[in-house]
Amino acid sequence: MIIKFAPYLLLKKTAYQKYSSQQGFVLITVLMIFAAASIMIYTIQENQNFARQATAAMIEYDQADAYLQAAEQLAIYALSQDLDEDKKQGILMDHLSEGWNKAVAYPLDQGNLRGQIIDAQGRLNLNDLADTQRSANMKIILEKLFIELGIPENKEFMPMAVIE
Repeated sequence: MIIKFAPYLLLKKTAYQKYSSQQGFVLITVLMIFAAASIMIYTIQENQNFARQATAAMIEYDQADAYLQAAEQLAIYALSQDLDEDKKQGILMDHLSEGWNKAVAYPLDQGNLRGQIIDAQGRLNLNDLADTQRSANMKIILEKLFIELGIPENKEFMPMAVIE
């Protein structure tokens, strides 16, 4: 039996043999590109979600601000209507049984808008106790208030500006 040896067959590599050593490198490169693309897509989606949420919050804030401005304008309108009615009657006086004192509620898409005008002059301003010019008047007002509420006069607990 004669064995023929073909040396050119040993030196010549097939296409598969030529690139088989690089297949692992190519696979790793493709996986790295895919991972980088996935991270970029995820980042873009998160940025879009954040931008959408920020835009929705700004729209809700603007809408709430518009409702607040409308409520203020409605309060101004109600007070001007009350002033016009008082002028017609010839008596410029406000009292708590007038229409401006009633609470109002308006249904909105996402809830209700409720409001009421409260007379701030009917409140006791504690800052007036520190004012020496108003202190004497405030003492009289406080004494009357304490008597009306049934609070006994106790000078230990009275504010220093009221005690003479």
